[in-house]
Amino acid sequence: RVFLTFCGKSLDLKWLADEGFDVVGNDCSDFALKSFLEEQGLEYDTSKSGGFTIYKAKNTKLALYAGNFFELTGEKTEGKFDAVWDTGSFQSVGVTDRATYARAVSGLMKQGCKYLLSVTQFKELRTWTGPPYEITEEILDEIFGENMKWEFVDQAPWGDYMEKIYLLQLRFSC
Repeated sequence: RVFLTFCGKSLDLKWLADEGFDVVGNDCSDFALKSFLEEQGLEYDTSKSGGFTIYKAKNTKLALYAGNFFELTGEKTEGKFDAVWDTGSFQSVGVTDRATYARAVSGLMKQGCKYLLSVTQFKELRTWTGPPYEITEEILDEIFGENMKWEFVDQAPWGDYMEKIYLLQLRFSC
């Protein structure tokens, strides 16, 4: 099972489902999730549970949860996850909410879960104060270090920026 944080209309959702993974995504925008399903030509059923609107695609293992990520639990998603793919979600969370985000995502992870975190480094090009925020390895230590171990995996230029990928795993079961 793979979980995508703040997924919006990420094409990774469909690709992972087409590859045979059981995929769950979350976003606060009903509009984005419904638009994604319609743009991909996926028929779906809609239900409500635990404060979330849930869109389950027919004929594939894809479920999208519209609602507050900080209130999502493994119980609400019908189980915890083997993998998490985070492409900028942590980077978009306000500085004061980072620890809450880390607790929420770790609560969705099975022991042995692999959490891939993609962040963008802006260098001197950053001229704004809001999200996305610069994420350094010191911030990873501060926010995730107590409950998770992390390692640098790879980096690649992305226009004028640098994308960095980290692998995080729980130190112990949550």
